[in-house]
Amino acid sequence: MTNDYQDASPDNNDHYDADRMNEKEKDVLREIASIGAGHAATALAEMLSHTITMDVPKLRILPVEALFTFFGDPESEVVGIVFNMHGDMRGSVLYIIDKQLVHQLLSIMLNKEIDRFDALNDMDYSALTEIGNIVVGSYISAISETTRLQIFMTPPNLTIDMLGAILN
Repeated sequence: MTNDYQDASPDNNDHYDADRMNEKEKDVLREIASIGAGHAATALAEMLSHTITMDVPKLRILPVEALFTFFGDPESEVVGIVFNMHGDMRGSVLYIIDKQLVHQLLSIMLNKEIDRFDALNDMDYSALTEIGNIVVGSYISAISETTRLQIFMTPPNLTIDMLGAILN
């Protein structure tokens, strides 16, 4: 099976050109994103015993350099969780959580208030990593189920840094 999405890494010049996507392909991506968001919201709600609402995902295809302005202030501190994919689809997924959402999630999940990232401990890191696993895993599962591709994820790597540093 050939797959235009196989490797979008910078080392491989044979990658999918998102600018060539037609409306049908974009609709498929929107549908996959909606399925993934639904799965993620359900899994998080069960884990947190709390109602989770998510907006309908919007599809935006951006050049890498536009990510810095799209996600906000490059000097804002965020949590970044990176997953690598292998199998029928190879690449990386970066899940970014801003400080406000980190505080909300840890308050609900661990019943503790944290006002600064340097106050996080191993349990907090583990909780955030698990949330990343649930959200990203839901999206990757939706892609895999919809496309019938076998996609595997490596264990996540969590970092806290300025948005610009993480995106670099």
